[in-house]
This record gives sequence, structure tokens and C-alpha cells, in this order.
Amino acid sequence: MLFLKKHAMRGADFSEIRRKDVWSIPLNILREAIINAIVHADYSQRGAPIRIVFLDDRIEIENPGILLPGLTIEDMKQGMSKIRNHVIARLFRELDLIEQWGTGVRRIFEGAKQLRLPEPEITEIGMRVRMTIYLADTIQLEQIKHLGDQEAHEFAAPDNEGVNAGVNAGVNEGVNNLFALIKANPGKRAPFFSQRLGTSVKNIERWLKQLKDREEIEFRGAPKTGGYFVRQDNK
Repeated sequence: MLFLKKHAMRGADFSEIRRKDVWSIPLNILREAIINAIVHADYSQRGAPIRIVFLDDRIEIENPGILLPGLTIEDMKQGMSKIRNHVIARLFRELDLIEQWGTGVRRIFEGAKQLRLPEPEITEIGMRVRMTIYLADTIQLEQIKHLGDQEAHEFAAPDNEGVNAGVNAGVNEGVNNLFALIKANPGKRAPFFSQRLGTSVKNIERWLKQLKDREEIEFRGAPKTGGYFVRQDNK
């Protein structure tokens, strides 16, 4: 991410007292594309590195290895995934770089649509997979500025986000899904929610804290045997 930001084109929004950079490269989208390339690369291909190519209107991210049998590009867009490198995937998930299996590609396409960018492209070229991310032009930069504070923070990352730009993508959706799961399964604990939502216990505990801080849920019972319930005033 530091490399991308170093070479990214950007504009400046002077509408407020403090200058705010607006990136022509959607950093959050690129982050997901790079993680996808690292996790799904075929490392048995010697001398076939992951490539990131900067062009005037787009960035191309290539990784060695074609799609696994039974998986199509349309499947990827719909959130389906097959894991080639289980150890790498598990490590990235434990580091909270992957929220849920298969959601990364879907977020890439949803993010581009939200920013009114041309739809990203996924193509198989020889024994490689290439994802093409198109850059924002001047008009689109103006649209990004006016997305609103939350969306602009997520998709047009300011300087101080560094390598963590976009790490929280999908968190709000996860919190909402967790709340619904607690409501449907009162009295359960973090491991149960982790298994049902397909994310780490660490993520679940962070989301539980958010819900407790917002006074939407509460923990009842002994520390080792109790569980989480939706507060009566939130039912």
C-alpha cells in the first residue's frame, strides 16, 4: 500500500480548512485486489512473480495460476471462492486481512460501482489471472469528494491511513449480521457466532464490543457459561 500511494496520482480538496487528498487510485479496492493475488497465486510456477503495472488509465494486477477447476469469473463476482493456498489464507484471516471467504472480489466490484468507475475486469491470460482496476478521471474525483464522510473515508483514503487503508471494509455489514444472529440465537457466545458468520473470533469480539458500547446487546450469566442477548429495548 505504501508503494501504491507513493506512485498514485491524486487531487486535493480545499473546500474545508484542512487540505484533503483525493486519490485517483481507489486504494481500498486495490488493497483487496492485491490480497486476492497473494492468497490465490500459484507459487509452484518458478520465475512467475505477482506483477503490479501502472498505466495512464488503469492498474493491472497479475498473479500466476489460472482459476481452480469448477470456479468461473462470474462465480468470483458472486462471492464464490476456492482456496489454493490454505496456510496463506488462514494466516491472512487471522491477521484480519480477510473478513469472510469470497467477499474480497465482490467488494472490489461494489466499490468501483459506488465510485462510478468502469467495472473492473478479470481475465485469464496464459497461466496467469489479471485483474484490471480503472482510475478515476477528473469528473469522478469530484464525485468521490461528495460521497459523504463515511464513504469518502473508506474509498478515497487520506494520507494517514497508510498500509491500513480500507482494513475496516465490510465491518458495518458484519456488525449488522452479528446483531441479527444474536437476535435469532440468544445466549450464544463468540465461537458460535464465528462459525456461523465465517470470520475469526477476534473479529466477533470486536463487533460484540461495538454492539455493547451502543447498548444494543448485553451479556447475561456467568463468564464461562453465559451468553449474549439483545437488550429488551432493542427488540
